[in-house]
Amino acid sequence: MDRVRPPENGGERETLAGVLGFLRATVVNKVAECARSQRAIDGSGLDGPARGAGVSFNLRYAIVHLIEETGRHCGHLDLLPRTG
Repeated sequence: MDRVRPPENGGERETLAGVLGFLRATVVNKVAECARSQRAIDGSGLDGPARGAGVSFNLRYAIVHLIEETGRHCGHLDLLPRTG
């Protein structure tokens, strides 16, 4: 989903709707990256080292962190309107 920067000098309604739309698009884009994370998890052993400069933890630790962060932010998604 394309993120459109909200107007910086718009009217009240235009600015509010623009900021909300921008943040909603941000959420959609971040959720779409979950599939890529899942493929990385599925193809690796839990004891394997995480990839990246200066990291020294294994995939198990990284998954625990992802679970923690996902759980923390799930409640925030209650703000989104329900569809269907």
